[in-house]
Amino acid sequence: MSTLHVEIVTPERAVFAAEATEVLVPGIDGELGILPGHLPLFTTIRVGAMTVKGVDGKDRIFCIEGGFAEILPDRVIILTDSCEGSEDTDVTIAHEMVVKAEKALAALHEKDEDIHHEVRDEYYDALDRARRRLAFSEHHKSK
Repeated sequence: MSTLHVEIVTPERAVFAAEATEVLVPGIDGELGILPGHLPLFTTIRVGAMTVKGVDGKDRIFCIEGGFAEILPDRVIILTDSCEGSEDTDVTIAHEMVVKAEKALAALHEKDEDIHHEVRDEYYDALDRARRRLAFSEHHKSK
């Protein structure tokens, strides 16, 4: 059986490394299904769930905060700002992150109508990431 070596790396540490039969990555234009022998590709990935199908038949699911994927015929390397396994998610913390992001955005709007659009976009992006993480946490804790 052909396999892929999968690595997930954040700025703080190597989060995961194992052999897999398939990897599903949230690509910018949709989900990427990667099997052994895939053509080389370097691509941007979005916030979302990533599934690693292990050689033992078990799926490992991670919430990744966007980043980049380097795909080679025998290896997948994910470089991301943040990664959390489904078994590590905490719905309460994810909910608190959404509330914090919503309050920060509301405070930004109260401060000034002429906030630069790039600053406003960063706040909206933070809120979007927090909401996706909450959805991921709720979905995977209910299973």
